[in-house]
Amino acid sequence: MRYFLNDNGGWMTISGDMTSFGDVPSGYHEVTEAEYHQAAGTVVLELPKDPPTDNEPTAAAPAKVRRVKAR
Repeated sequence: MRYFLNDNGGWMTISGDMTSFGDVPSGYHEVTEAEYHQAAGTVVLELPKDPPTDNEPTAAAPAKVRRVKAR
């Protein structure tokens, strides 16, 4: 992914091969991903961890203990 900012406040991203896109429009300059996200006001969150597979043990919830009086 390539990131571009415009001198007038615009932004754009281009993924893949740029030959089909042609030249970058005037006023745009390439920046780092962090600079792009800061200028665009995007927030990047970490992806959640994958859920456990069938082979991995899961943490069991503690069982509720219930006492019954004998008659």
